[in-house]
Amino acid sequence: MNVIRAELAKLRTLPITTFTITGTIAVALLIAIALERSGEPVDVVPYVQAGFVLLGIIPVAHEHAGRQFSTTLLAVPARGQLLIGKTVATLITLVLTAIATALAQSERSVGAAAYLTLIGLLAYTVALLIRHLVPAVVGMLCLVLIVSLLLAAVTEHARWLPDRAAAELYRPTDSVLTATTGTLVIGAWIAVLAAVAIRRFHRRDG
Repeated sequence: MNVIRAELAKLRTLPITTFTITGTIAVALLIAIALERSGEPVDVVPYVQAGFVLLGIIPVAHEHAGRQFSTTLLAVPARGQLLIGKTVATLITLVLTAIATALAQSERSVGAAAYLTLIGLLAYTVALLIRHLVPAVVGMLCLVLIVSLLLAAVTEHARWLPDRAAAELYRPTDSVLTATTGTLVIGAWIAVLAAVAIRRFHRRDG
């Protein structure tokens, strides 16, 4: 619990975290108002998922920008304990922000919150594997904003990409996947990436 509290305190005092959370929620509200006035269905998820990508990456990547990770290891030498604390703190932050953001959604707000949380968690595992902010952000944004859309236009197998599978939670359009199976697909992606990332996390030098 002390490690979780320490990790939450780190995130709370990071200006980039505060800016990302408030900016994401503000964008969701503004988009929701604009769509409602135009008579369009209110779907804020495509406009705010980049914020959750960043929010998932920050807890890991910011420590590797300098020597902060070495300092963290001195404070918490048990890497397993450190990783659990960091993961729980990140998940709490993602869930609370996703709930606040999804309130702007006109329908399927629970599914939207679940999708945004899972995308943030996927970004977290990618950051844990790569450790560097820019490659992790670029890779995740390319996946959800470019690669996924392009592949969906040319092949039906794009449904197995993590973001498209998880999208069944709030926008069910696939003839094969459901909200449950879509969650299992992105869960499998996260589990595989996490297994590799955890192994490397324990073997790397600080």
